[in-house]
Amino acid sequence: MQQAIDNKQIVERKLHFSIGAILLLNLYLLTGIFKMPYFPVLILCLGVATYFMIDRFDRSIFVNLVNNWNTFFYIVFSIFLLLIQLALAENKIELKINDSIRILIYSIYFSWTAFLYQDKAHLTAFIFKLSLVCFIILLIEGIVEMLDPFLFALLLSENVSKTMLRVGGTFADANAYSNAVVILGFLVLKFMPQLPNKKQMGLVLFVVVTILYLVELSGSRQGILLFIVLCAYFLPNLVKILGVKRMLLVLSVFILLLLAFSPVIYQYLLQNPDSSLARVLFDSENPKSINSDLERSSAMTAGLTYIKNHFYLYGTGLFLFENEWSNYVQVQIPFPHNSFVFLYCQYGIGALLFFYFLWIATKRAITQQLWPLMIMLSIQLFLLSNPVYYPIHYFTLFVVDACWLASQSNSNTLNLHKHE
Repeated sequence: MQQAIDNKQIVERKLHFSIGAILLLNLYLLTGIFKMPYFPVLILCLGVATYFMIDRFDRSIFVNLVNNWNTFFYIVFSIFLLLIQLALAENKIELKINDSIRILIYSIYFSWTAFLYQDKAHLTAFIFKLSLVCFIILLIEGIVEMLDPFLFALLLSENVSKTMLRVGGTFADANAYSNAVVILGFLVLKFMPQLPNKKQMGLVLFVVVTILYLVELSGSRQGILLFIVLCAYFLPNLVKILGVKRMLLVLSVFILLLLAFSPVIYQYLLQNPDSSLARVLFDSENPKSINSDLERSSAMTAGLTYIKNHFYLYGTGLFLFENEWSNYVQVQIPFPHNSFVFLYCQYGIGALLFFYFLWIATKRAITQQLWPLMIMLSIQLFLLSNPVYYPIHYFTLFVVDACWLASQSNSNTLNLHKHE
């Protein structure tokens, strides 16, 4: 009997890990290899995750996950606004439900994860392993796409179209790809288990070099910002390990190498204007950067006009936004390039609830020394249109919530032992 239970748990954990990688990296988009749409894969993941979530359901954990409140807010508000629109509209309404299905799957999957890994030691081990595996997969994707971007595009589902030639992996977007690389790299370094010094330094070097390489390949300026946040967090620890004198020596050697190879670096930047470093240093001279900035400015103006025309009070919700948004832009700009404006367009004054949930997550992150995650998240929310519907957004909030819940559980256990 015990053997059967153990076997079931092993199968469950393997399924859980596999589905996590599929969802976190949008690997279901690779169904293009089999010439089929990705929707059946999402439904299968939803079915498996729902079964195990119900099997392990824990109400006290479920209601404490910010992800669940976010999902509840998005869907309930959208249904409410949809019903109003149906009551008032005379023409046929076209619904867009893809985002709602995906965020529902993320919410269910990460609830299952929280139920499965309630012990902090097992939780952190899971976060490390999943982050490391996904980080390596992103490296493989980046190399393959760099070598043959058109072949990689053919591997993606026919439902997906890449909008740029810069490396974006299965995210099909360079900014989302680079953000995922940095956040996963941060989680690998943060939750790295105790290893021999050589292995530990080797892993740290691998993660840092890979981040720099993939962010540079993506041409994303956001990736550089997130990497600066990562460095700011780990730099004090590095100073403690090396000592001030050694740290100054390392910085001196780095600066000397930078100066020595500056002609080579300059030539590289001239020959690769779409690289992230070139786009930062020669921003005003890069046509793509100029067009990107103009698009962001135009999208922001359209978003503010959208909000104003809805009297700063209401929106159209998740299902109907795209129908009305097309009336506010002259070119194909799918969303405002700012999540706060985007959410206010969709939910009106109700979007203040999202900011409240974000504040709760921020307070939890500070107590768990995970504040860099919230800064990285805020940068994405400010510069991207819809990362609130991305899997990496849900994973980030899950890590904060789950670590906070595990620490609360451990604290309560310690208190009980004190009273005994």
